Amino acid sequence: MTPDSEVHRANRAEQILNDPLVKEALDAIRDRIIEEWRACPVKDVELREKLWMMFNMHHRFVDAMREHIDTGKLAKATIAEEAKRREYKQWLKERFTF
Repeated sequence: MTPDSEVHRANRAEQILNDPLVKEALDAIRDRIIEEWRACPVKDVELREKLWMMFNMHHRFVDAMREHIDTGKLAKATIAEEAKRREYKQWLKERFTF
């Protein structure tokens, strides 16, 4: 994947995670899972396992989106560094051409 496409994906992931409706939905899902886990009878191991898996999947989704955001930040830095390098090469070429 190119740095430009990584930046685009990062921007999209950030838009999604910062969308008020998505935030509200993710918070509601997390809160509901926690409520159900707290209300779960101690002997109901199967339900607790399912809730644990749901809780983990919620966090995996958010973590995956944050990874895209972080990767995009690194890609932006790479793009900026490459631009500086090209500018420096051009500067050298203009100054020291024989």
